[in-house]
Amino acid sequence: MKKTVLIIGLLIFAYSTAFGQSKRKRCGFDAIYQELKKDSTFLKTQAELDRKKDQPQLKSQTIFVVPVVVHAIHRNSADSISDAQILSQIEVLNTDYRKLNADTTNVESGFSKADVRIEFCLAKRDPNGNPTSGIERYKTTIDDVCNGNQYLQVAPIWDRNHYLNIWVCDMGSILAGSSYSPGAPADRDGIVIHYRNFGNTGNVQPNYDLGRTTTHEVGHWFNLLHIWGSDNLSCTSDDEVIDTPNQGKIYYGCPTPPDSSCGSKDMLSNYMGYVDDACMGNFTEGQKRRMRKAIVEEREKLLLSDACLPVGLEEKQMLNAAKLFPNPSNGEFRFELNSSDDSKNINLSVYSLDGKSIPLQTKAFKNGYTIKLANAEAGIYFLNIQSPKARVLKKIIIQP
Repeated sequence: MKKTVLIIGLLIFAYSTAFGQSKRKRCGFDAIYQELKKDSTFLKTQAELDRKKDQPQLKSQTIFVVPVVVHAIHRNSADSISDAQILSQIEVLNTDYRKLNADTTNVESGFSKADVRIEFCLAKRDPNGNPTSGIERYKTTIDDVCNGNQYLQVAPIWDRNHYLNIWVCDMGSILAGSSYSPGAPADRDGIVIHYRNFGNTGNVQPNYDLGRTTTHEVGHWFNLLHIWGSDNLSCTSDDEVIDTPNQGKIYYGCPTPPDSSCGSKDMLSNYMGYVDDACMGNFTEGQKRRMRKAIVEEREKLLLSDACLPVGLEEKQMLNAAKLFPNPSNGEFRFELNSSDDSKNINLSVYSLDGKSIPLQTKAFKNGYTIKLANAEAGIYFLNIQSPKARVLKKIIIQP
């Protein structure tokens, strides 16, 4: 009799555990997106992204590097994640966005597997220019602190123009993650991940235990929709990416291909779906293009961020001394230093995103130079500022 009771008890425990894992919804993006669509500023941003033609940078093989700050919020040791767990998530992002993951084998033939050429680093300098690990820890007494917007009061956002903000905390029993997309309010424009679904080591919970929840939510932050679109599960809804099939069904677990819902084979392995982490494997070339366009057109200031560069004494002195404006401009910039002595041994050069040297005209004045890029097309460039003791790289933007 005791044996029977034990077996029944184990079965109930296994069922309740499995149910507890499966009932958590992968993503809260759709609810946020529908709310954002009531905001005229958001709608204007999205319309401009759709309207603008592709820029040359989208065809470039330049790797975009995105600085990340992780705001880790906990109540006690049970929901406090380790540095190792955080580092594992950064590694997963770099693996997935560079197509270095071994499980591209999950992708069925006929679907593309893109190296998005976006990389992520934990920030090395904070918004004030001081050294940081890119990991900020906060203790709270609030239950389910990330089930709502309370986390923003506990851990305020760092400037979204220079950082991808990731809040890791208790989201309750429903969501694994959520995200905002381009055009969102500046005070919350980042992503939130449940501490049990962040990274691939430490305090993680199957079956979202390989870091793909964050891969998925970062995709939203770069303007990707779910693979089935944003409105409903009809075959008329679309994710606005040409090389992903129309899909009228959400797949969970590890479904066996092939399967179809809109008259064509569905893509089960895509990071923007809801299958288990172990069964994901790809972004498509079309998704890559849409994400890179979102960076170049709407999140371009990320490319100007120096948050991934460690702070050195000479560099810090030069950064404090130097001013470059206006930026963006029509091709003419003004570079100023604190004094004429600072500018005596400065060399300036400009490079395109693909590393080509760009001709420039400079004219010295008392405390600096005027810089003119007469024949450069609209886009993003790098200004190299070289002194005998330090080198500073600044990204500059030429407007159409």
